[in-house]
Parts: sequence; C-alpha cells; structure tokens
Amino acid sequence: MNTIVPSFAPLDGAADFDKICAVFTGKHTATMFDRHAAILDKLARIYKDGFHCRDLNNLARVLTLAFGKISLSDNDPSFLHSLENLVAISHAPFLESGHNDTPADYIAAFAVSLAKLTNTRHVKISEAAAEAIYNIAGGRTPSELVKPTKRLYARQKCLKEAATTKLLERQASLEREIHFIQIEKSDTLDELMHSLETQREPRIVQAILKIIRKLSYSPISARKLSNASNVSRLVDLMYCMQDDTAFSIIVEIFWNLLSSKEKQSVANVMVQQGLNNFRTHGKSILSELFEICSSKTSVSRLKSTRNEFIIILNSLISLAPACLPGFFESNFTESIGHCMMRHELGGLQDLMRISAVDTAAPLKKPFIFTSSPEDYEFKKMLMQISMQLCSHEGNLTLLLEQGLLDFLLLYLESDCNNDAVNIWNDVQLKELQLQTLQFLNAIVPRIPQYWSAVNGNALLLNYLSKSMAQITSTKPDLVSSPTSHLATTATVENQQPAGLVKNPSNSLVGGTLRLVSRISELGPSQKRALGAQGAFKVLIAILTDPEQRVDTWRAAFLICSSLCQGCKSNKVLFGESGGVDMILPYLTYSSADPQETEAVLLAAVECVWGSVCGSATNEAAFFSADGIFALMDLIPNASYTSQRHILGCLLDLLENPKARSHVLEWRSSKNEQTGVAHLLIALWNSEERRLGVPSGAFGTLADERKPLAGHNQLVHNEPVKDGYVVEELSENLRAKIYSMFCKLGFDHFYSIISPEEQIKLTLIAKYLDFKIGQVWEEISQELEYEGIRPISPDLDCIKTATQVIVDKARAIKQKQNEIIQRKTECENHEEDEFYGTYIKQRGIPIDQ
Repeated sequence: MNTIVPSFAPLDGAADFDKICAVFTGKHTATMFDRHAAILDKLARIYKDGFHCRDLNNLARVLTLAFGKISLSDNDPSFLHSLENLVAISHAPFLESGHNDTPADYIAAFAVSLAKLTNTRHVKISEAAAEAIYNIAGGRTPSELVKPTKRLYARQKCLKEAATTKLLERQASLEREIHFIQIEKSDTLDELMHSLETQREPRIVQAILKIIRKLSYSPISARKLSNASNVSRLVDLMYCMQDDTAFSIIVEIFWNLLSSKEKQSVANVMVQQGLNNFRTHGKSILSELFEICSSKTSVSRLKSTRNEFIIILNSLISLAPACLPGFFESNFTESIGHCMMRHELGGLQDLMRISAVDTAAPLKKPFIFTSSPEDYEFKKMLMQISMQLCSHEGNLTLLLEQGLLDFLLLYLESDCNNDAVNIWNDVQLKELQLQTLQFLNAIVPRIPQYWSAVNGNALLLNYLSKSMAQITSTKPDLVSSPTSHLATTATVENQQPAGLVKNPSNSLVGGTLRLVSRISELGPSQKRALGAQGAFKVLIAILTDPEQRVDTWRAAFLICSSLCQGCKSNKVLFGESGGVDMILPYLTYSSADPQETEAVLLAAVECVWGSVCGSATNEAAFFSADGIFALMDLIPNASYTSQRHILGCLLDLLENPKARSHVLEWRSSKNEQTGVAHLLIALWNSEERRLGVPSGAFGTLADERKPLAGHNQLVHNEPVKDGYVVEELSENLRAKIYSMFCKLGFDHFYSIISPEEQIKLTLIAKYLDFKIGQVWEEISQELEYEGIRPISPDLDCIKTATQVIVDKARAIKQKQNEIIQRKTECENHEEDEFYGTYIKQRGIPIDQ
C-alpha cells in the first residue's frame, strides 16, 4: 500500500507529481477514489499557504485528472470534499520559489484546468474554480497599509511602510498583466464557453460570466468570443436566464464586443441568429429580449441595464443595416413602436388618417414612462432606434400605421394637454422636441403626401413661432429700431449673459429651420404650401429680430431663397411681406468675426438671387432702395467666394434692362473716380495673379498660344463630364467678369479708363474666343492621349481653329502695343509741353 500512496514526508518538501499521476491513471489504482482523496488532502496540506508558481503546471495535471474522476466516483463525498479544499487554495496568492525553474506559461495550463472544473454538478467545486480564475485574471492587490490610530506616530516607519505598499502595488500590477496575458492566450475561454453549454446552476453561470466579462476587454479574447457559436450561446443564455445580474453581465459582454474591432462580425451573428430563430421557430429572440428588458423597471440598476441593451440594439442596426427587412418580418419593429408610442397615444381617439391601428385600445399593456433620468434616456434611445428602422420602407409604413406622425407631432404642439408629454421637465421636453425634429427631418421627405394630409407645415410654422417667442422671453429687453438692429448686434451679443448662449430654444429654432428647409426642397407644391401658410411672415420675423443668432439668420435667408426659386407666387408673397426691405440692412452687415460676416453676407446675397431676381416687382423695389449699389459696394473687400456669388447675382439682375443704369452709375465710396469698369478690370488682374497667368510689359499678352493659361490653375486628377476647360468656367471669376462687360458693353469704357486698363479690356473682350480655343486644344490633347487620329477634314478643322486663336492673340497683342505706343506718345507730348512752358516762363533761350 505504501507504493500506492506516495510519501509526502516532510510536508514542506516537493511533491512527486509523476507518482501522483500514476496513482490516478494506474490500472489497479484508477478507481481507488479514497486513495485519490487522500492524495488531494495531502497536497492541500503541503500547499496550505499557497501554490508555488513552479508547481502550477503539475497541479494542473492533477486537477485535470481529478476532474475526470468526478463522474466516475459517483460523486463520492470524501473525494469531492478533498478536491474542493485543494481548489480553494487557488484563491491564495501564488508563492515564488526563488529559483529560475518557473515555466514562462505557468498560469495558462492551471487556468485551463480550473475552467474545466467549472463544468461539474458539484456547486462548491465549480464556484471555487470560477472564483479562482476570476481572482487570477484580475490579479491580487496587496493588503492596505494600516493607518495609525494615534496622533503621534513614527514618521520614518510610516514612510517605510508606504514605500513597501507602493512596491507591492507595482508588483501586483505586473502580476495582473502577466496573468491576464497568459489566460487570454490559453484555452481558458473556450473551456468556460463549453461549461456554459451544460451548466445550469445560476450561481456558477453568473461566476463564469463574470470571468468572460473581464476577458472581453481583451482584443484577443474578443476575437475568440466573436465566432458564431460563442455569440449564439450568449444570446441564448440571455434569453433563457431569469437572473437579472446574469442578464446585466451579458449585456456588458456584448457592449465590450461591439466596442472592439470584431464588432461587425458580432453584429452579423447576433442579427442572423435572431432572424433564423424567427424563421425556424416563429419567434424573434431580439423582440422577446427587448420586451423582457423593457419590463425591468423595478430599480434604477435594472433600468440602466435596459438602456444599455437598447444601445446594443441600436449598434446592431447601424452595423448590420441588411437586417432591417428581417426586423419588419419578425415584429421587432412593432415591439419598438408599441413601447415608444403607446403611452402618448393610448388615450387618443382622434388620430390622423394614416394611423390604421386603434391605439385607444392597445392589445398590449403600454409602457408607462416617468420623468426619471433612466426613463428619459430610454425614450430618447427608442426614438433613435426607430429613426434607424425607418430607413427601411416596410418599417416606416408599419410605424406610420401605429401612429408615428401623431406621436411626433404631439411633441411639437403648443400647450399640449397630453399627460404622457407633460411628465417631462422643461429640459427633457426640449431635448425630446429636438430629437423629434431630427426624426421628422429623416422621414418627411419620403412621405410628403402623409405630411400634407396631417397639415404638418402649419403646425411646424406655429411651433417655430413659439420657439422664437421663448428665446425672446429669456433675454433682457433691448431697444433697437428695425433699420439699425444690424449695427448694434455685436454690442448686444457682448452684453448678454453667458448662459443665454446655451439656450435650448436656439437649438430648437435651428432644428425647425432645417426641417423647413428640407421640406422647401420637396417640389413646387410644398413650396407653395409653405408660402401660403405663412412661412415668409415667420422667416422675416426672424430676420428682423436682433436677438437671433447668426446661424439662425443664415438659415432663414437660405429658406427664403429656396422657397422662391422656381415659384413666382412665393416671390410675390416675399415682396408683399416686406422681404426686400428686410434684406437691405444685411448687405451692410459687419462683425468682428470675418467668418461670421461672410456667412451673413453670402446668405443675404443668396436670398437676393433667389427671391428678388426674376420678379419685376421685387427687382423694382430693390433698385429703388439702391440695392445694386449695396451689392457693388461689397465686391472690393469681399472674399473670393463672396465675389463669385455677388457677380453671379448681379448678372441675373442685369437681365432686367433697368439694372444697367444703376450699375453704370455706381462709384466707389473710397474713390469717386472708380466705376464698375475699373472694379471689374481690377478683379481680372487679381484673378490672373491668383492663377499665375504670365503677362508682358504694361499687362500685355505674353503667350499667344495659351493666352488664358496660368501656372497655378487646378490640376484635375479625375475626368470631368464637360471637360476641364468648361469646368473651369465655374472655378474662377474671369467668365463672370466677361459676362458683366457683355451686359454693360465694352467700347464706351475705353474713354474713361487708363491705358493699362484699356490693355486688359482688349484681352477681356476676346475671352470667349480664347476659351473656345482652349476647348479645341483639350480635344486635340485627349485624342492624342487615347491614340486616336482624326480624319483629315477633322484634323484640318482642329489645326485651323488653333491657328485662328493664335492669329486673334497676335491681333490683340498688336492692338495692345498700339495702346502702349499712344500712351508713350501722349506722355512724350505732355513732357514736351511741360518743358516748353517751363522754359518760356524762365526766359531761357532756346538753341536753334
């Protein structure tokens, strides 16, 4: 018998693990479970102070063999108790032997053996094994330094103890890192997931899930967990487990997985499993999980878990948009809509015509929201997930039938008497209203007929007016006249309290304007409807309010322009509402912030372009108010972008013959001798310098073959539909300057401009000819690049066109040289006259 049970004397000596393993596996000793128990007891006494790191691999062999004996021993109580005691020692810190015989992966095999022991019917053993793995994966922190109980203590001793504690903390941190790395690289996670397949004891399952949650922070472990079988197992476990703590842990695990690099594969597996389950068994796991989760409202902690699960669902839809049709089929969308809307719609009798479901008598018990922060976040996330679901047509139709528009418009009604809407405090309600506007912004362009049926435009404009009134009521009273409000804006803003900048009503006005802008782009019928329902009255009220923000003004201008483009009736309404008079002060707007100034000016010019141009009445009012002069005054100091925009607007205004006289009468405020011709030629010179166009003396033509080409012109790396030369027409000012001269004429300017300006004007007059030459040159280059030789008549045509351009360039250069010659002769004549007068006055004799 002495050969069967190895000797362990002395107890602090090294164990002979080969002999121990031989007892567990020997032909005659494999079933002697009492002997096995005795061995485990002796090992427990040897390592009563903790396992040595060098022995962990051998101990792993013993624990693995012991695991195999559990079922064979018919759950022998003495054997199980001995094994439990040995496993319990794993909770103690590992001991360093002081030798260099510790294996590099001493934790890996030991953790795997413990993971196998979690898959037993003996609760205490499995629980002890799981707790041991959890402790090993998390490391061990040293004992806290004992704080002195007396006011007088030895300072040096305390400092020494503190230094020791710091050292222990660093060692523990290193130990945690080493242990964690070895465990994540081992098969521990696989064994734990295998245990979850058969383990039914809630305490053990919860302990295993805690380990998996800790490991899920690791990219390596997240990659292992992201395979189809593991994800499916966790989803099934979430569905089957009734324990709230386990449910919360699984939610955290999925949160970590969806935050890792493997989030795409995890999302695909989760969604696919839910859809497969529905198609196979007729029930949707995700839908039922959502209903289970939404019912967790007893305590704040469970509400937080519910909200985290909704965020996971939101992430799934973002990562796997292909699942949207499946959500419609599996009634998941219906569950979301029911939970989100039934509290508000449950008592309503007069729903909109598009609501096909009788929400006054819902089949399911409605979810009752409270004003708690958790329920508020839940409501916001339900609206967010519903908005994503609506990107699929079937989901949108289903939610509309459930009363989606009724639900959303309730939050935009003024003085709403709905109890479910009124539970929110002011801050919460404004945030929900902002999200409602975003929701409508996403779906209204797809349902214009529904939107018209519920008279959404009128309600939206009424809500916009109310939001503006709230902004005004929260600011101090300011006295300013409608005509001078722009001049005092900067001062007013500086006087406002800092808190007013974050007024949530500002965001609501901005969100409402974005929605109105989106609706104005839906076609002529929506434009006419907005105009007829008083859109211009509200927008002009915004633009005449000095307390509105700059971005609000800008949005209002752009909406006015959008509503009037292609809609003559709206242009009439714009003029009748005082829109033309409202624009003019903004054309002289100035702010300390150049970007702010440019934003306002561009928006105002855009409004002139869209709302005034093309309407004889509005144009007449604009001309009589010196609007042309205001536009011209902007050009010299405007940015390049603004100059292009202003010139484009002026060109459209010049379609009206009455505008020409206003443009010709304009004079610069800085120099009364500077008229429109001087301004346009100066812009041309500036544009040539920007493009790097070479020029000769006095600005003459330098390159006869490429008179318009510059060194700094944009290089196009991608093909352009109409060609680079045509595309360039919209990229620089020269085409607009040429068009302006075409409207105003060329010849009558030569007598009022300087010779240098005459030189440039001769070039400007031939801009279109030279641009056509560039088109021919581009055609020739493209044919050559593609290896295509034109037929002889076409080739002759290309050569002729090129030669014509060269001839015209030479003619222009000759004309420019003549101007220079006349300029020189005139200067010489003036110089001779000056000297003649000087000599005559001084009486200086002239040599014959």
